[in-house]
Amino acid sequence: MSTSFQTATRIFRILLVLIVAVGIAWVTNSVNASVHSALPYILVVLFAWECTRVLTIRYRKRKKRAPRERPTSG
Repeated sequence: MSTSFQTATRIFRILLVLIVAVGIAWVTNSVNASVHSALPYILVVLFAWECTRVLTIRYRKRKKRAPRERPTSG
């Protein structure tokens, strides 16, 4: 069940990024053209942020599951 929940959460977050991107595009259409030319960069930053967040979460989960080394008493 947790895997389906994680998949649903991931899909929701991707949709949230797309909604934010569409909102930014809608706002920049009514503003200056120089802001509108920055839209692709904004989308790349949003996508990179999402990917970085996902990779960070995966790294933390892997780190938690890794067996801890026990110091040997000598």
